[in-house]
Amino acid sequence: MKYNVARLQEFFLEMAAETYASGEKAARTPGRSWERTFERSRGELTYIDRFIVNGEYSGGETRIIEADAPVWMMHYGGKCKNDDSELLAFLKDVLSGAYRRGKFYGGRGIDQVATQIRGSRHWYGNQYEGGFQKCAGYEYIATVENAVIKKVFWHKYHCLLLGDPE
Repeated sequence: MKYNVARLQEFFLEMAAETYASGEKAARTPGRSWERTFERSRGELTYIDRFIVNGEYSGGETRIIEADAPVWMMHYGGKCKNDDSELLAFLKDVLSGAYRRGKFYGGRGIDQVATQIRGSRHWYGNQYEGGFQKCAGYEYIATVENAVIKKVFWHKYHCLLLGDPE
């Protein structure tokens, strides 16, 4: 199958901005307190972001479905030290900014951003290769503790168009 990549990318950026990055709470799966889902539809397109959390560790998959066929996916997973809500709020701000710009940075945040959290400087970084059709990357948040740079959040991710571009 051939897919309109620009249309799918625009849909992804809009839906990603409206869900996790917006701070909205994900639906919990009954009987699985550790699993959460965002789901949105527009016309024949459906966005599903399903992720699991186990303390500091998390992972998930984002899918775009068109007319009941999977057309794009992203897998991601990593760690957030102490499941820190302030770090996650910073991450959501970074992601939201990237999505609202309408540019695809590997499906995550822009290359580098800095902020203060509890009086300490924190940096977000995102290193990726590829574009919406096929990408892989690594995002992180780091700080300096006792003159040593420490990563306090990280995710590895990859994405793939499940067909050919138009």
